[in-house]
Amino acid sequence: MIAIIKKEMKDALRDQRTLLLSVFAPVLLVFVMIFFLGGAGTDDVIVGLDPDLDDELSEALQQSHEDWHFLQTDRGEALLEDGDIDLWVEADEEQLTAKGDYASPVVSHVERELMNVWEQYEATHRSDVLQSAGLSEEQLTVYNWDSEPIGVDERSVPSVAYFFTFILLITVLMAGFPAAVDLFAGEKEKQTMESLLMAPLRRSQIVISKWVVITVINFISGVIVFAGSVLFANAFHQSGVIIAGDQLLSIALFLTLSLLAFAALNAALLVVISVSTASYKDAQNMSTPVMFAWLAAPIYLLTAPLSSWSIWMFFVPALNVSALIYGITAAHLSLVCQSTLPRLAQTWWQP
Repeated sequence: MIAIIKKEMKDALRDQRTLLLSVFAPVLLVFVMIFFLGGAGTDDVIVGLDPDLDDELSEALQQSHEDWHFLQTDRGEALLEDGDIDLWVEADEEQLTAKGDYASPVVSHVERELMNVWEQYEATHRSDVLQSAGLSEEQLTVYNWDSEPIGVDERSVPSVAYFFTFILLITVLMAGFPAAVDLFAGEKEKQTMESLLMAPLRRSQIVISKWVVITVINFISGVIVFAGSVLFANAFHQSGVIIAGDQLLSIALFLTLSLLAFAALNAALLVVISVSTASYKDAQNMSTPVMFAWLAAPIYLLTAPLSSWSIWMFFVPALNVSALIYGITAAHLSLVCQSTLPRLAQTWWQP
């Protein structure tokens, strides 16, 4: 059986171009998203400031980020429409309005940074006014508001985490697809399956050997994408982007085991589809809906926080793997394995 696994692995690795595209293309995509969605590449930001803005606040804003370009102008809206500036801070008596295209993550990042400077400026002036009146800020404060996120700090890496989940799942789903289709439906279409079945091996050994090959390809692809993503994220840590933080080792271990179970389940589904179809095209048509069904899990992540999930949701393979990738369910490793492995067995032994 080991010999046939080696043979099938060599056959699967012959199509090196497909493997490179299915593995390294997602790594490149993760790099692009970490770079742009994380606020990296903001050295070329141009911020317009209204001339009516208080001189002290204007100076504080400009000193907050010396690598940004600030421009005093009262034609902010026209410059925004022409694309000459990224953000314009308009001053109208006691009202400050930041205008820009907030569909851009860079603009949103810049606006948040400038708002932090404004809040510090307001707090300083409020304290000075109270002191001049013989009052303290504590006398006027009923409550202080603070935010303490649980799990991953969603304010720092929301977009990267969600898109990273999509890309990692797609990589695991797509990496072994060409091999799965070719090793069964492809051989039947090329009429080479009969000669393989004449080999002195049980059919179960042949099927399991091919399943192991597909699982390994799926798993290795996911590990490569995860490792590459962590390297890219740490390379741009100065922009506030980092994956797993101080728990990198434990998250990597749990994610590796979870990816292995998910890769095995996905490989089993691909094997069942490939065996039950007679041609490469039929296998493609049947596999596409299955792959899209897996992607419903990270979409659900966008609609509900993990803290509001019911316990049964962690027994759904795509949901718990997506949650673990998101970085908050490291403590639910046993649930991940207990849910995915039974589904794998059910796929194999179903009538």
